[in-house]
Amino acid sequence: MTSVLAASRKRAEALETRDGSLLRTLLAEELRYTHATGITHDREGYLAFVRDRQQFRRVSLAVACTFEDMDTVVVRGQLSQTIQRHGESQRIDVQSLATEIWVRRDGWRFAVFQSTRLPG
Repeated sequence: MTSVLAASRKRAEALETRDGSLLRTLLAEELRYTHATGITHDREGYLAFVRDRQQFRRVSLAVACTFEDMDTVVVRGQLSQTIQRHGESQRIDVQSLATEIWVRRDGWRFAVFQSTRLPG
């Protein structure tokens, strides 16, 4: 379990430092990333979104619970992010409930994400 949580923290670091190479190594080929808005990206779409549309100034997942079944781990918790759209100066703080699914494939790979924005 600790290796999955370490991979999740690595993903957050890759977003904050804009390390696309590291991020790519953490993503499963079949990634489906669904934002709180309902927009869903596959792996290449998510990488393009991170590269071209959004800067992540801070990413933190306070893990509330995990479920583990052999080669799959579900991580749930409260996600806090400070984001900034490319070309804009305003930073936005976003709070949401998030679910991450990690699969074991030559290490842990980020396969599914779904978030729901918290009111406020």
